[in-house]
This record gives sequence, structure tokens and C-alpha cells, in this order.
Amino acid sequence: MNEVSELLNTHFQAFKDEASPYDFFPKLADYVRYVIETDKFAPILAELRKQQSEQYQKLDDYYDKAVKELGASKEKLVEIVNKNNLSSPSITEALKTIEALKNGTMHVSNPPKELSDCLFAIAKSIGQQGKIDLLKIFNNPKPIFHNIYGDFIFSTTLTDFNNHHEMVKELWDMEQWGALSHLTVLEAAISFYEPMENLLILLPKDGKPHWQKVEEGAEKIGLVMEWREIKNEAQNYPHQQGSNNHFSSIFAKIESFKQWATRLHNFLLKEVVKQSNLPDKKSKGKIKLFFSADDGLYREKNNKKISYPIRGKRAKLVKFLKNGKIKGSELVLQLDQPLYLVSKEIEEINTNFKAKLELADGLIIRLETGGYKLDNTKFLIQFLD
Repeated sequence: MNEVSELLNTHFQAFKDEASPYDFFPKLADYVRYVIETDKFAPILAELRKQQSEQYQKLDDYYDKAVKELGASKEKLVEIVNKNNLSSPSITEALKTIEALKNGTMHVSNPPKELSDCLFAIAKSIGQQGKIDLLKIFNNPKPIFHNIYGDFIFSTTLTDFNNHHEMVKELWDMEQWGALSHLTVLEAAISFYEPMENLLILLPKDGKPHWQKVEEGAEKIGLVMEWREIKNEAQNYPHQQGSNNHFSSIFAKIESFKQWATRLHNFLLKEVVKQSNLPDKKSKGKIKLFFSADDGLYREKNNKKISYPIRGKRAKLVKFLKNGKIKGSELVLQLDQPLYLVSKEIEEINTNFKAKLELADGLIIRLETGGYKLDNTKFLIQFLD
């Protein structure tokens, strides 16, 4: 293990078993700070941030299109209301909400949905005033659920936005880039010493939300408030620390951050191993391969990852051979199979290896002197586990 990996492990070990929120979060923030400030991790983090940015850019694009369509529907509804001298408290309230959303005096978690709900309130009131025929342009020909007040659709893109929004929220909790995002926000929250009002501006001056900034900003606000409460309790009421109901949610949050940190930590260790280059004289002309328990055998080709997800006894056999030549009789003992089955397994491994990884040669060769070995004359294999 190199120096960078050793230091990474040192920082990780410092917080992973801490039970007190007052001790856990600052030590986790130190770990995140080390990751962010270490040059070795910079290209890895840049790739993760790129993946996150791509997801949120798609969400922003859906948002822009949905809001534009909803705005056009709003203008048509207002025209119907004005031409027919219609009015009601619900129409008035809906228009006030739409204006508040537009000028930024109202903040909600899902503005397009709120805007659509306002338009539905207006349409519902128009229908209740006997003008339902004027709303035919908004009829949804394929409603999923029938609404007694009308099956209206005010934006064809709104469903795409909502679906992608839900997917991004799931990815935020499950993907490597999500783990990095949560941990980076945590580090920023622990390091925040300014007045709370400086946190509350989540929208840029143009009033348009950029969803990554909005959602990370909302998480930061919550974490800053919780961290200040943790510090206050630990410093002023140490005998009561962790005793109230609020802290049950804090301890649950610790578990979430442990999972995100562990996920990112293991990923970084694997990436550091992959980036470590062997001397040119050993690797020149060889095809570089990687082996891990999760992914099996894989390699890069044309900037894409192609893999052979080898499992079970076949994966075990490959790992036995990583240290050099092994006699057939030893493989028989290790795999608890007769030699003819071991030979058949090796034949199947080579067949799948060539097919899955798009290679002309097999991975394992049989030596004239007896025994088997990995073909290290053609392949440079890094074992990541």
C-alpha cells in the first residue's frame, strides 16, 4: 500500500468507530478535506463530479422546458378567465402563488409541480363555472388516473422532469458521485461559521434554480443547524448529550454518512491501485487487465470498460494463479475437483475471456513442463482485492 492510501486509511480509521456526533462529524470532515486536497485524487473526483453534473444538467433542461410549457398554459388559462369574466377565490389564490414562484418570494421543493397544481386549480374553477368545454385544449388523451374535475395536461415534459428528479435523488444516495456530494456538503457545513442568513439564498439572481445547487444547499442548511445544536448540547449540557428525541435522527444520519464514506473510501483505494503504473519495461506491449471481486476481469477499450464477470470457482482459480505457475495436482486440491474438470474449467475461462474481453488469446496457458499459469507475456493483470 502506498503513502497516499496509508494516509487515506489513517483518516478513515479516525472516525469510523466514533459513536458521539460531536466527535464523529469533525473527524469525518477531516477525512473529506484530505480527499479533496490530495492531488492524487483530483482526476478521480473530477470524473465523479462530471457524472453528477451530467445528471443535473439533464434535470435542468427538463425543468426549463417544463416551465416554458407551463407558462404557455398559464397564459391560455388567463385568457379564458379574462374573456369570459370568470373569477373565484381559488383562481385569485392560484395566480398569486404563480406570481410568487416567478419573482422568487416563494420557495418550494418542486416548482414545476406547484405551478402545475396552480393551473389545475384554475382549470377546475373554470369547469365548475360551467365552462368545461373551453378546456378541451388541455385534455389528456391517455390519463393514468381519471380525475372527476378533468384530465388535464399542462406540460408534456413535466412527467419527464418528475421521473428524472426521482431518479437523481435515488442516485444521489446510491452512486459514488452521490457519496462524494453528501460528504463534500458535510465538510462545508462543519466549516461554516457565518450567520445562518448567509445560507438561505439558494436561488441565483435570475430566479432560476440549478437543481444541484438547490439540493446541496438545502442539505447544507440542515446540517449546519444540526451541527450547531450538537455543539451546543456537547459544550453546555454534556450530561444530556444524545438523550433527546432529536438525536435519534442524528444517530441515524451518522449511519448514512458512514455508508457514504465507506463507499467512497473503497472506491478511492481501488482507483489509486488502478492508477499506479508499473515500470515501462514490465508493461510495454502488454494488454492491461484488472481483476476485482465485484467486477471480475475487465479492461479499457476505446475509453469504455468491457468486462468478464467471472465468479465462483473460476474466479478462485484465477486468483490461485496470480503468484505464478501452479501444478495441476495443486489445483485439484484447492478446487476439490478432478483434473479433467479443472482442465474443462480452464478451457471455459479462456473461451469466455476471449469472447467477453474481445481478445485473441486466452488468459491461462498450460506449460509443457506441466501445470498452469496466467499468460503474463501478453497481459498485465492488476488484482484489486
